[in-house]
Amino acid sequence: MSDYTNMILVESVWEVGGGDFFGWYAKGHHDPSAFLSAVAENIDYSLSDEEYQSTQVVHERWRTLPHKYGSLFQRVKPGASTRGSFLVTYVGYNFSR
Repeated sequence: MSDYTNMILVESVWEVGGGDFFGWYAKGHHDPSAFLSAVAENIDYSLSDEEYQSTQVVHERWRTLPHKYGSLFQRVKPGASTRGSFLVTYVGYNFSR
């Protein structure tokens, strides 16, 4: 495990209200390969190269919005106001498993 991978805090993304699982994210823009390594090391789940590749990792801006079930994430479109937004690295769950 690299020192850089240790610095990536991976979190899960779920549908509002405890619904479906969507994927994993970390705040900040990280190297896609290092991010996937951090996902594999920080969850009780095995990621194979066939299922997840660095090309599936995206760099986006999100913001947190209040919701009756807690909070939810909203993607910030390029060119839109970025007030209150933060950088994320994200990979969606492969539902075709």
